[in-house]
Amino acid sequence: MNELVLCCERGLYFGQLAGYKFSLNKRAYLEGQLISQAVEYTPQGFLVTDFNKPGYYMIDRREENVKKSKRREPTFIEDQKFIYGACTDLNPMPGFDMNTFPYLLTRTSFSINLFDLKRKQTHTLILDKKPGFDNQFMSVFSNVDGKVSIVYCAMTKDENFDAIKIFSLPMKFLEGLRHFSNNDG
Repeated sequence: MNELVLCCERGLYFGQLAGYKFSLNKRAYLEGQLISQAVEYTPQGFLVTDFNKPGYYMIDRREENVKKSKRREPTFIEDQKFIYGACTDLNPMPGFDMNTFPYLLTRTSFSINLFDLKRKQTHTLILDKKPGFDNQFMSVFSNVDGKVSIVYCAMTKDENFDAIKIFSLPMKFLEGLRHFSNNDG
């Protein structure tokens, strides 16, 4: 049986797929919220974004079997950087590890950011204060030479086409992140 996570305008749901049959779990998270992104950062641990609220939620699914009255709600991480728009993409960096390399790349309507999950801090890498629309995409990949590249769509209101851009993080930057995360800052 395969488990799927579903982000939707009514919350975050988990379900099982067995052959052609799909069934939802009874437990829903963040009901009534527009959940746009979810990333599993540890087994049973998910980082989730609400398109209408700046910040992140940490969900611990080990709580599912705890009696409802004693169950902890998802932990909210307020993010001041989201004044630049809602999170439209959430991608773990290649080599992500919660203990040794806890970084994700996030995309908002106006920016691409580095999010340190261990320290719960966001750092803006690219800022565009005049985007054309708020449903822009981002893809992250590791090059053969070890560099991390970000491919993203950008459009301004006075252009009639989307521009696909590539931004690579320098090796020295990545080495600095590894050193920083392994030495607790």
